[in-house]
Formats: sequence, C-alpha cells, structure tokens
Amino acid sequence: LAPSQVLEAPGEHLRAAGLSGRKLEYLLGLAEAFAAREGWEERLAATSSLEHLVSELTPLRGVGTWTVHMLAMFHLGLADVLPSGDLGVRRGLQLLYGLSQLPSPAQVEALTGDWRPFRSVGSWYMWRLPPPPKTAAASQGRKASSPGPAATRNDEKSEKKQRRAAVC
Repeated sequence: LAPSQVLEAPGEHLRAAGLSGRKLEYLLGLAEAFAAREGWEERLAATSSLEHLVSELTPLRGVGTWTVHMLAMFHLGLADVLPSGDLGVRRGLQLLYGLSQLPSPAQVEALTGDWRPFRSVGSWYMWRLPPPPKTAAASQGRKASSPGPAATRNDEKSEKKQRRAAVC
C-alpha cells in the first residue's frame, strides 16, 4: 500500500474498513510523512540502528517506541530488539525467573543482557511462555490449601527449570 493510495482514498472508505477516527488520523499522518520524504522508506529499511529508527519515527503522531520496536523486529528483521516495556515480555520474564512482581523496564534490560545480540528472539519466546497452570481449586473460585513452604519452593524450582528448558 503506497502512501499516495492512502491519501487518495476517501476517509469514509477507510473508516468503513474498520479504522477508528484516531487511527485514520495516524494513518493519514504516516502517509503524508512518507509521501513528503522521497526515499525515506528505503533509507529507514536500510538502517540497522534501532536508535536511529526511534529518533526518525517517534516524532510522527501515533508512533511510539513500542511501535518502532515491532516494526524493527517483524518488518525489518533486526535481531537485537528488546521491547523492555512490553507487558508480554515482562510477564514472560516474571514467569521464567519466578519473580513475585513484573520486572521494571530497567530490570528487563538487566535480566536480558546475556541475550545480546538476539534479544528479538528472546522476546519472541517470552511472548510464548504459557501461563502457569490453574489449580482445580482456583478454577472453581476456592482457595487452594497450602502444601507448605518447602513443597512450594520445590514446585517453584521445578517450574523455573521447565521454563528455562523451554526457552533454550
């Protein structure tokens, strides 16, 4: 889809395709930005600098860092992108490392330092970690009886090992 096609399309047709008013506004802004900068798409696609992509694209209305990270990972195929603020990545790390709380974006950076230069792959795996299994009591809305701290620690260690094995 070329920017000129978006700019020429009647707004009501784009709205009928399912775009909200706000998304239509963002899409038109993107189309205008790309139409006004000849060769910009090719120059952006040729870069391997995530920082450059972020600095070029986030000034556009409706484009944030997360959007640029997704573009870099899935459209440009950059191997070392870590969306440290992404809830799915943070939740995956919480499950993988048995953390009691979601890690902060800074903690995500620290926990994944060894993943360089393939943090995109690590992020992909974090999105695919299955949630912990629900107990029968929890699914019926009752509190499960506590097996005691020693058994709980052993279960947590076992789950942690299984998650690490799944990522490897």
